Amino acid sequence: MKNPIFKKNTAINQERIERIEQVITSMARRTRKTAAAVITPFPISNAISGEGLVGESLGGAVLRYMFPCKGKITNGYIRLDKKPKNGAEINARIFNDSISEAKGFTIERKTLAIKTDLAVKPGDCLEVTLTPNEGTEVKEIWICFLWTPTTGDVQEFVIDELEKQLEQFAEEIE
Repeated sequence: MKNPIFKKNTAINQERIERIEQVITSMARRTRKTAAAVITPFPISNAISGEGLVGESLGGAVLRYMFPCKGKITNGYIRLDKKPKNGAEINARIFNDSISEAKGFTIERKTLAIKTDLAVKPGDCLEVTLTPNEGTEVKEIWICFLWTPTTGDVQEFVIDELEKQLEQFAEEIE
């Protein structure tokens, strides 16, 4: 049970005024505190293995992802089972109901690091496709992209949480 700070139906005296000032000063100190949030990039990854493929190759979509908030896809890494004989094409496409943006890359080694810098909005979709060139067989692919959310969404969340804590504190002292 909460202990009331002031007893009901009591006169306002100097002691009570000093107590009110003390509570307000304490609340003011709490509102000046800052909160920091560290936003780390999120890995978006997939691995596909085509075990049992004879004379065929993996192809088509190798990664799909939908974004819940604004951000940027920064780096990507691709690893194949072996060096492609005649290369392979990797296409990273961001799309939604109104626009589509794509970046294409040719992979001629077993491993490829790529810089994408693709901006995304809530509801945007990422689709990465693999198209082996003629004479190239790809039996396995590992793929990963780093996505960093825009900090504005996180800052808004932190501010909302601070306001909730202040409201809870105010309720406690009533």
